[in-house]
Amino acid sequence: MKVLWFSITPVAEGDTREGCWINAQAALITRFCPDISLSVAYKAEQSARSVVDGMTCYAMKPEYIGFSGRIGKAVRNPFSEWRAIRLAVRRVIEEVQPDIICCFGTEWPFGLVSSEVKIPVVIHFQGHWGSYLKEWRKVEPDNKLFKYYHYNPVKIFKTFIRHHFEDMSTRREEVVMKRNRFYLGRTNWDKQLVEQYAPGANYYHCEEAIRDIIVNARKRWQPQAGIMRLVSISSAGELKGNGFILKTAKQLKQRGVDFVWKVAGRKEIFNKFECYTGIKHEDVNIELLGLIDADTIVDLLSSSTAYVHTAIIDNSPNSLCEAQLMGCPVVTTPAGGIPQLVTEGETGLFVPYDEPTVLADQLVHLYNDVELQRHLSEQEMSVAHQRHDGASIAKRLHEIYNEIIDTYTQK
Repeated sequence: MKVLWFSITPVAEGDTREGCWINAQAALITRFCPDISLSVAYKAEQSARSVVDGMTCYAMKPEYIGFSGRIGKAVRNPFSEWRAIRLAVRRVIEEVQPDIICCFGTEWPFGLVSSEVKIPVVIHFQGHWGSYLKEWRKVEPDNKLFKYYHYNPVKIFKTFIRHHFEDMSTRREEVVMKRNRFYLGRTNWDKQLVEQYAPGANYYHCEEAIRDIIVNARKRWQPQAGIMRLVSISSAGELKGNGFILKTAKQLKQRGVDFVWKVAGRKEIFNKFECYTGIKHEDVNIELLGLIDADTIVDLLSSSTAYVHTAIIDNSPNSLCEAQLMGCPVVTTPAGGIPQLVTEGETGLFVPYDEPTVLADQLVHLYNDVELQRHLSEQEMSVAHQRHDGASIAKRLHEIYNEIIDTYTQK
């Protein structure tokens, strides 16, 4: 079986091999499915073809042709993005001659290819841009942005332009979802969104791979004596609850709790929420780590009191799954697909979004109850290692691909 993946991120290229769950998924295919010939294509600055670990990798350079194409690139028009990458996509398909195509994400343009080929196309759901954008506008409304930009008219104008093309991305996503009839996901939230935006489509459930360096880590979480050690790991994007973290840390500081909260992610985005809340991270025992590697993640998760996930909306966050695999007790919001990953009191603890008093109470309670920490750790490790078993995931993917090909052939 020849399988072609389209991804927005590079696969099997240098150090990114360990950094992306799609890389981990590809490694499972090559390890457990010898009858699958896997090719992966992704956007890049320059076109190239290479073979890595049995996979054929295609870097595709978008071609913005003519005046309208250059304007579309300049303003980041979502539909211009598809027109620019379309020819490269078609060239890869013609070379690979796949039996099935898998496009990662509805928020990217690749799913539009389904109306141009007579090959089954499945969308691997990664969340829903329209839903994320709706919540993003709540977290970062214009009045906050204008204040952050010091009411600079040029930056305000750029904000309105950005909003316009974000809305266009939502419309493109709706087109992608209406044009496709096969979807692959891992949470009830995924399934509900597919039923809403692509009624009548075929939906298949499959878990996702986690990178081996986490799954097979020699270190595991152990109860921590001394101060409360908290960790949050993400991109620190606007929807990850940066303001929630700041306000909760302030509550803990005011209560006299001896703690440190290490936050991994992009510092510049986190700093924006310092402006919004008026709380400086260094004043409330928060240490900003920036982007970190997998070895540092292992060290943090094995030596923290709790992993805290404060997202306003999320699908099945890999950082939370990694914490469960390491056995670090999880405290999280019940956003999006997270209730499929966490059972209250068994594999984690839930708190409502943006309730810093409640989160502070829960963290203090967990810190003082070592038996609860042990219980959560043992239960979540058991469930997570079963959920992310590589052989089972590869087998399920193989079954899904075969079923989609058969269904498409019989249409």
